[in-house]
Amino acid sequence: MKSLIKVAVFGAIIAAVFFVADSVSAATVQFHLRFQSEVFFEGPVDFPDEGVSQITATNHTTGLEENREVNSRSILALLSSIDASSDAFRISTLEYYPEYGSLYIKCFEVTAESPNACDNWQYVVNGEYSYVGMDNYILTGDENVWIYFGDIRLVTPGEGSHKTDQPFSFTAEQYQYEVHGWAPATGYTIGVKKGEEVVATQLVDENGRATFTVSEEGNYVAGIVEDFYFPKTPFFVARFVPSFGPSGSAAPPPSPEPQPEKLFDVESAIQFLESLQVAGGSLGDVSMLNDWVAIAGLDIKNYLLLDPNPGTLLTDYERRAMALMALGINPYSGTPTNYIEKILKEFDGTQFGNKDLVNDDVFALLSLVFAGYTVQDLEVQNTVAFMLSFQQPNGSWSDVDMTAAAVQALEPISSSPGVQEALTKAKTYLESKEDETGSFGNAYSTSWALQALSALGENVSSSSLADLQADDGGLLQSDSLNNRIWATAYAIPAAQGKSWSSILQSFQKPAVNLVGPSSAELGPTKLLAIQQEVEKIELALTVLEPQIALLYNQYLAVAQEEQRVAGLPAGQAGITQEIARVQNEIAVLQSQNPAGEILETEVPEEESGVVAITQQEPPANEVASVESAFPTSGGLGSRQIVLLVIAGFAIFLLAGGTNLVSPFLRKIIVRMQ
Repeated sequence: MKSLIKVAVFGAIIAAVFFVADSVSAATVQFHLRFQSEVFFEGPVDFPDEGVSQITATNHTTGLEENREVNSRSILALLSSIDASSDAFRISTLEYYPEYGSLYIKCFEVTAESPNACDNWQYVVNGEYSYVGMDNYILTGDENVWIYFGDIRLVTPGEGSHKTDQPFSFTAEQYQYEVHGWAPATGYTIGVKKGEEVVATQLVDENGRATFTVSEEGNYVAGIVEDFYFPKTPFFVARFVPSFGPSGSAAPPPSPEPQPEKLFDVESAIQFLESLQVAGGSLGDVSMLNDWVAIAGLDIKNYLLLDPNPGTLLTDYERRAMALMALGINPYSGTPTNYIEKILKEFDGTQFGNKDLVNDDVFALLSLVFAGYTVQDLEVQNTVAFMLSFQQPNGSWSDVDMTAAAVQALEPISSSPGVQEALTKAKTYLESKEDETGSFGNAYSTSWALQALSALGENVSSSSLADLQADDGGLLQSDSLNNRIWATAYAIPAAQGKSWSSILQSFQKPAVNLVGPSSAELGPTKLLAIQQEVEKIELALTVLEPQIALLYNQYLAVAQEEQRVAGLPAGQAGITQEIARVQNEIAVLQSQNPAGEILETEVPEEESGVVAITQQEPPANEVASVESAFPTSGGLGSRQIVLLVIAGFAIFLLAGGTNLVSPFLRKIIVRMQ
């Protein structure tokens, strides 16, 4: 009986060990990835063994790709494994910051329709926010990880306008990432600032609300103090004017008069954007927003001249080129990056970038037309043909936004075959999408549609945009700050009746480089090879200089001896024979190893072709100067012979033949001594 009990206990222990081992091996981590209202990935990921993972990232300082090691159980490593095994998203931009020794995911490519899931992401592990990088957060298994784009908290204004000496309120709210909503945030302090001055602060109540009163009109911002006022919520305080009326019964209301059309306040919109500028002129770290506010006319030239990273997508380069040209900066040479060159590298002979999309072609065409390309260029001709093939029978390019963009890109080259007809059809489509208020669906679509119609010569009304403008000058008062900046930047040129073609400045294509490519264009491999060849030539010159000096001294000695024994035929004959023998050796050497073969040096071929070092004839005046350096001797023309010998040596050694000539040269010098 005891034996049976022991066996049972032993069996239970073994089963428990296997159960625990199986549980450990089956550990997973649950991931949820959200962009705005869409959860674009959700599911378990197998928890990996301990170790390291290799991840390719772009060095933020050098711009070069390099491999980095991260803990295989870090959030970043698991995200990278999801990227490799799933089509739900792609980590399109991963950067390494050497000054911090840390990796940073800049952009996710979620879908073609919303490719700009960049920056301002948050991650939450088991309901807790962390403030270390994804590459340094090490998981232990069975965690629940949420990653989303957007703000953790923000403040929203209460209803009604803001007037001096009249109370107004703001509410602190926290993002509910699981349901894509907002809820009041308690325990925080809301502050109000005018410029850099803190005007007032107040702890929120149980509903997340704080109430303020200010006495001066002007632009203000509100934010959560504990979050260092990020994000900022700008607002405008108008002067309060009390209304006084007579006592007694009210007079009958006057007959309604026609109200003037409400117009978009461009100046107020610009002030709204300017109030958000930080040191250096930018509006934060979101490259896309900075590019669009530049296109809207905001002066952020100093910021763009620093060449901040726009991203790695083709559309990022195109948008940056447009931003530069809008501010009068040369897209070829105005910054360290040649953005037109980056765009052209994506041309496959027929179209730019992804052959299944047309948006990258639209903005490539727009950039190139203002960078000196014309309908005579293959890139323009084929891109126009590709774009026209995407136009739908109803005149659209899929939707209002893309149609409006295509119209603005094609209008500057409307004389090209088929373009005018396409523009006419597109105009009909856009007009069919305008509702009775003048809107085309939303703030973004409306702005682009108004720009497109302006490009086609239509007089447009900004009243629909004015309906979306808040007291602080920005659009979409209840939306996130980034969306408000984005929508406002779109609306400014639209309200002014300016299309992109009237905003961008034109630049000429650089002249063809007949001298040779720059070091940047050659590439590191080719440049290294050229440097090695230069070092060989420098070494040959170092050896050549004392050899020529020695040879010249020996010649002078021979010449003096020749003059001394001018009357002795036997002595002169001996010298003449020695010179003839030297000349014969040189002739044999040159026949065995022609200088032309030695001089041709080929460098490894890259994009720009082959670079060669070629022989050049010395100028006549240099030959004359060399000739004049030698004294004339009488007799049998030894001056000309020695000059020929030395010139042959010099050219041959400069070509890299030092190693071949040195043994012969030593023999000659020894014999002449």
